[in-house]
Amino acid sequence: MDTVQRQPRFPERILSEQELERYHNYTTERRRIEFLAGRFAVKEAFSKALGTGIGKKITFKQIHCENDARGKPTIQMAGYHVHVSITHTEHYEAKAQEENPNSQHFKKNVDDKELDFTDILSKDKITAKELSDKIANELSANGLDPKEYSFTLKVTTKDGGTIQGDGKVGEVPNNQSMEFNPSKDKITEFEITKS
Repeated sequence: MDTVQRQPRFPERILSEQELERYHNYTTERRRIEFLAGRFAVKEAFSKALGTGIGKKITFKQIHCENDARGKPTIQMAGYHVHVSITHTEHYEAKAQEENPNSQHFKKNVDDKELDFTDILSKDKITAKELSDKIANELSANGLDPKEYSFTLKVTTKDGGTIQGDGKVGEVPNNQSMEFNPSKDKITEFEITKS
């Protein structure tokens, strides 16, 4: 609230035209501040997730956050469709997560242990070798011996190419140096099996 009082044009620097219109339609100062703080936090988080932050490459006004038909805040920008969560409490928090069709492959049940690989989706590029190392770490963290497991990975890249990796977990798989983008390229197969 202090920022808006000291810098009355602050909302105009942060909000897109549609967001600014909505901001001005709120009847209470408190609700306007909640809206502005939520949009500020979401845009900051989104820009950092892109790896650029706010600056020369991307501005606050270029990131537009609007509620979808169900009322959920959503960012749509340059091919991104991101659902966000905005909490209006004393301490503001904003989260952004892009819908990723590959995310179904990154939670695996192996020998009744839930293995979670979703953090690997935050990388722009990974190799089959990096994924193999991650699998080994997840298996170990869940009390399983990585030497007893193999994995298979098949990816279709945006340009139509294919990357395949398979082998014992933790060992150098074939095509180990070929990179793929886990949020842009299509994972067609990802399996972890006991050898």
